[in-house]
Amino acid sequence: MFERAAKAVVKIHGVDEHSEICGTGFFIDPTGTLYTAYTVGGEAGNFTIEFEGKKYPARQLLADIRSGTAMLKIDETTPTLPIGKSEELGVATPVVAVGYPLDLPETPNFGMIAGFDRKCLGRYFSTTHLRVNLPTQRGEAGAPLLNMKGEVVGIVVSSLENNSACYAVPIEAAEKIRSDFVRFGEARHGWIGGNVSEAPEPVEGSRVEMTQIMEDTPAARAGIKRG
Repeated sequence: MFERAAKAVVKIHGVDEHSEICGTGFFIDPTGTLYTAYTVGGEAGNFTIEFEGKKYPARQLLADIRSGTAMLKIDETTPTLPIGKSEELGVATPVVAVGYPLDLPETPNFGMIAGFDRKCLGRYFSTTHLRVNLPTQRGEAGAPLLNMKGEVVGIVVSSLENNSACYAVPIEAAEKIRSDFVRFGEARHGWIGGNVSEAPEPVEGSRVEMTQIMEDTPAARAGIKRG
């Protein structure tokens, strides 16, 4: 499985205003389109892709900070990774990431699903993230998370404290972003126009509290009130 998947996984180099960025990406169509993490392909430029022992210039198609993902493209015919379903995963399901840690070649990294989180340390995610008991190193951001069939079920986007675990965006969320790009030329996220927090005590079984409603938003037009 690793040898088959590694053919579609690439090393990404980019340059931002401070330093060189290195990370991982993977092809998702035969025309050279690839997924990576926003931290790799979001704010850098002058991208170079290492693929099959050669280097190719790449351009950014889309960078979406809310989902933590980015799309790049090279003008070559490429292998692809098959798309799986993250909804079929459960806690303790084994998974494999294939990335480029540090200055090493493509490397498999084994772990298991630890949870499905909507927030971490008070920060709410734009979609449920896969928490994976899989230690990551510098260079592995953007790596594909694979099930035991070799199908992509997520994209590694961030590490937890001490790099002992990581978060991955479900592949369905990335595919939705790609569909938006094809249809609209940009990512389009659902929104209501209000700020939400967790109340200290439940009210009628719910701890969701609306702390602010912005003017001329879907929330305001629907008559949603603070509280």
